[in-house]
Amino acid sequence: MTDNQRINLMANLWPKACRAQGWNSGDRAKRMEVLSAAVGRPLASASQLNNTTDYDAVKRHLGFLADNLAATVETIKPEQGRARRLRATIREQLRCLNVYLTNDAERLLTSSPTKADKYLAEIIRDKFKHASRAQPLTLDDLTDESDIGTTRAGVTYPKPSQLEQVMMALARAIQAKRKAAGDTIHDMKLKAGVYCDCKACCRVRAVVVHVQHGTNPLPPGAVANPQPEEMPDPENEPF
Repeated sequence: MTDNQRINLMANLWPKACRAQGWNSGDRAKRMEVLSAAVGRPLASASQLNNTTDYDAVKRHLGFLADNLAATVETIKPEQGRARRLRATIREQLRCLNVYLTNDAERLLTSSPTKADKYLAEIIRDKFKHASRAQPLTLDDLTDESDIGTTRAGVTYPKPSQLEQVMMALARAIQAKRKAAGDTIHDMKLKAGVYCDCKACCRVRAVVVHVQHGTNPLPPGAVANPQPEEMPDPENEPF
């Protein structure tokens, strides 16, 4: 899991489920039992959860236990979890794109829609012709439902979903503008204020996680694991 996902589970989702079910939120054995049931395999540690399908499954299950309607819907329709992640990725892409569509002074303003939002609206209008200027489609209207295409030779193939098409179009635009500006991906993400998963940033976060868990920081020359879920899970960890 990422740092934010771990915090959300520890401080929000798990305590709410415990309150609804009458469990002790400090019962680690019960926590492992519930998380294992959520992902359908035995877990020795919450750190064994990945930050995509596992996290979605746990979030849905704990939301269901806490009688959370939105999470219950995702239990019935798990594809909504992937669509939610794609929309979150696209919103991060828009923040990165906006770095190259605006100057520093413009980015200090909180005007909405941003130039990146307008760029997105043009992509949606161009790709999905049934949308109109009077009633345009928005990011929330797009789905992750795949369609089937057919080649001239009659061979069928899966077509990208609406959300995937938008994400790929934005990725191409961002890459071109980033390279023209001479920025690395790290530079761009820092300017945009979004999560960066480069090795340098991961090492910093790894040290922070060690401090939060009360363990020793990384020894000199050691390389931090790039994802928090790959780190050791001591028996007295908070989650």
